[in-house]
Amino acid sequence: MRKVVSYHKKTGRAWLILAFVGMCVLVPILTFAGLADAVGPLFKLPTKENFHPTQTVFYDRHGQKLYETAGAHQPVPLKLSEVPRSVVLATLASEDADFYEHRGIDPNSLGRALYKTYVSKEPQGGSTITQQLIKNTYLSPERTASRKLREMTYAIILENRFSKDEILERYLNEVYYGQQSYGIGDAARTFFGKDVKELTLGESAMLAGLPSAPSVYSPLGGRADLAKQRQKYVLDRMQDLGYISAPQAKEAYAQKLAYTQEEQVFDAPHFVFFVKQQLAQYYGENTVDSGGLKVYTTLDLDTQRKAEEEVRRGVDAVRGYGATNGAAVVMDPRSGEVLAMVGSVDFDDESIQGKVNVAVSERQPGSSFKPIVYLTALRQGTPPNHVLHDRPRTFYNTFTPQNYDGRFRGNVTMRYALASSLNIPAVELLDEVGTEPVLDLAHQMGISTLNDPSRYGLSLVLGGGEVKLLDLTSAYSVLAAGGRTPGRATVTKVEGPKGKVLYQRKPEKKKVVDPGLAFILTEWLSDNRARSSGFGSNSILNFPRPAAVKTGTTNNYKDNWTIGYTPQRVVGVWVGNSDGTPMTGISGVQGAAPIWNALLQRVLEGLPVEDFKQPDNVYQSRAGVGALGGGAAEWFIRGTASQGQKVPEGKIEQEDAPPPVNGRYPYYYIDRNGKKVWYYQ
Repeated sequence: MRKVVSYHKKTGRAWLILAFVGMCVLVPILTFAGLADAVGPLFKLPTKENFHPTQTVFYDRHGQKLYETAGAHQPVPLKLSEVPRSVVLATLASEDADFYEHRGIDPNSLGRALYKTYVSKEPQGGSTITQQLIKNTYLSPERTASRKLREMTYAIILENRFSKDEILERYLNEVYYGQQSYGIGDAARTFFGKDVKELTLGESAMLAGLPSAPSVYSPLGGRADLAKQRQKYVLDRMQDLGYISAPQAKEAYAQKLAYTQEEQVFDAPHFVFFVKQQLAQYYGENTVDSGGLKVYTTLDLDTQRKAEEEVRRGVDAVRGYGATNGAAVVMDPRSGEVLAMVGSVDFDDESIQGKVNVAVSERQPGSSFKPIVYLTALRQGTPPNHVLHDRPRTFYNTFTPQNYDGRFRGNVTMRYALASSLNIPAVELLDEVGTEPVLDLAHQMGISTLNDPSRYGLSLVLGGGEVKLLDLTSAYSVLAAGGRTPGRATVTKVEGPKGKVLYQRKPEKKKVVDPGLAFILTEWLSDNRARSSGFGSNSILNFPRPAAVKTGTTNNYKDNWTIGYTPQRVVGVWVGNSDGTPMTGISGVQGAAPIWNALLQRVLEGLPVEDFKQPDNVYQSRAGVGALGGGAAEWFIRGTASQGQKVPEGKIEQEDAPPPVNGRYPYYYIDRNGKKVWYYQ
């Protein structure tokens, strides 16, 4: 095997940067490696740590079992000569192309990992196949520096004791592929129901891509799309290394893979798979699947079933518009806990890509993103009675937004512009506040996407960037909780096989936005009168108890959104098609809002009616401006005039931060003399 897989990575320009950045890390490691190589023959390999594969059990918040992993499968030991060439080459391409060139530790891989992690800001591992074998066979999954040094030491010792072919054979027989399958022989049966000798190139590449993160890439789990992306990566690597030709890679990728259906789920499948992936990042794949853990989640099974019923009922009602799928998230804003997650109408329905968890997929949110822009404006000191302009306008000679109904209303207050979801005033407001402050606030509120500011222009306020339903629902929960949040949670406790508590959630609330500003925005989103200009006075958004809500619709009708909340619950809903096929003329208020209304009513059953609590730092006065809504009562931050307190201009040189002005906080930089210079943006 050595002759066909020898591969040397060429040194590129990036290594010049890496030489400076990573020298202090690499030199000690390489020195250690040389020492370990010299003394390795004098030491013994450790005895295998006690690990008896047992089922991991997931529970809901009341102790009801959601899911139990299957028992470990019987191993299928193979000689290296019995493993197809396609499997071996795919494994080397995926995990360790220089396997036959290094002595257990690969400086090239370490260097690439350092560069990716610290220069490109893309975390990447640098373990060789030998290190992975040591980690999976002898060591616990803990991620500490001492364990990493032990792993490197034992890898070098192993290389002194066994040939490369013997190490590779053992790796292929013992590595974990997910779904309780250990070794390539077991994996071939688990995923494809066939003997390893019958695997095609496409199947080999799919399996070879699994060991790095089985819970993420498993095609039998919740993200079959990620499994396909990983397969393409392996095939591309094989082509780049000269193992296969371009036509072979293309044909293998195009092959339709027929999977077995061993892991059929249970309750809340999308939620369970999401939690499994989160836990695997901390405890390792083997431990999560076979470590005998007890995982107590935040999910409420009764709420979950209500959500599934309402999503199914709501999607059925709009199938005539070309909608086939829906998703929903229910949260408790006071605890930050996810009570329900519906990723699709039917997990097992391949015709709608049911295994794709749309609740954590990136989709365009339409106007449901607008509240973050309005909150940014309030945070910068824009007074609540600020006048926006709803009239025909082209921004920078390139962007001409239109309102959903094609009408223009002239001067409008921010309350009326947001509540009626007017597009032109929203774009004007984003132009005033700037995209970067909006993105900064979005991330503080829980949005994990939108990480490249250069990609987004003024269309951002109309949903021009992709977000996740779970993230946006979390952002709204910050408003529902009055600007303070303990963070989002899906797990409350994890116990080991002997009852040892490995994790116990201890939430601590932190302030994200001023409670007064959160209250003002909530007032706007719950004002049915202000909403009537865009939606009518008796729309489905008119909830029977105090509730704030916002809809969203993409221009091409690919996505419908509605997210709304009371002080006790937040519900986010998406309706559309998993593959992005546009629906026909259906808005968020028609597609997603009926599900939101029905589901929120059901999850509030038995809870007392609560109004949103007025913070001490707000007061009410007339807006007093010439605009739609200009004569209505408005809320203001105490200590500011209704027109807004004047924000200081210019630079302020002092050590301590100046006070916020009408919700706008100062920024600072260090000048050439080392002094702090403050300014208000």
